[in-house]
Amino acid sequence: MNILYIGAGFVGSCSAATAASNGHKTLVYDVDKKRIELLSSDDRDIIESCLSEPGLGDLLVQNNDRIKFTSDYNEVEGFLNDCDAVFICVPTPEIGETGESNLKYFYEALENISQALLKRNNGRQEKYVLVVNKSTVPIEAAYKTKLFLEKAGVKNFGVVSNPEFLVMGKAIHDSTKPDRIVIRAWNDKDF
Repeated sequence: MNILYIGAGFVGSCSAATAASNGHKTLVYDVDKKRIELLSSDDRDIIESCLSEPGLGDLLVQNNDRIKFTSDYNEVEGFLNDCDAVFICVPTPEIGETGESNLKYFYEALENISQALLKRNNGRQEKYVLVVNKSTVPIEAAYKTKLFLEKAGVKNFGVVSNPEFLVMGKAIHDSTKPDRIVIRAWNDKDF
């Protein structure tokens, strides 16, 4: 599969590295150019100094032919022409002590990806693409994502919720040997 990850933090990078190690072609986008540079270094020690995730450096170096990091949104738009799934892995920090998630980055990512999805296949949107909520978001976010994409005019897509349970510093281990996987989909095709 061709899989796009929006967000190169510990969730996006470790999930993408695991997907690449399983044979998938992955592109990881982030606005943090320095982080992209470090993760793209092909140097195990530099990579692990960036995110402090044991095993990430080895996995990225071993699978560098199937994973690419970028901060250039033009590459994202080109990749979407043959993309099978888009994982949204952006930060959703807690707001004060309320327990609520700040969804600013999530909705920014959703706005950007919806505009890019409209352009895929020269605007024909022929290829079916799955949009996966991996960020920590409220339970209704998958439905809101579906409505958001429909309102933007995106066609030929599905939405899945796949919340992460990764622990910082153990994300590679937890990605390769998860103790649980939760997926919510509206239909069998997306599941």
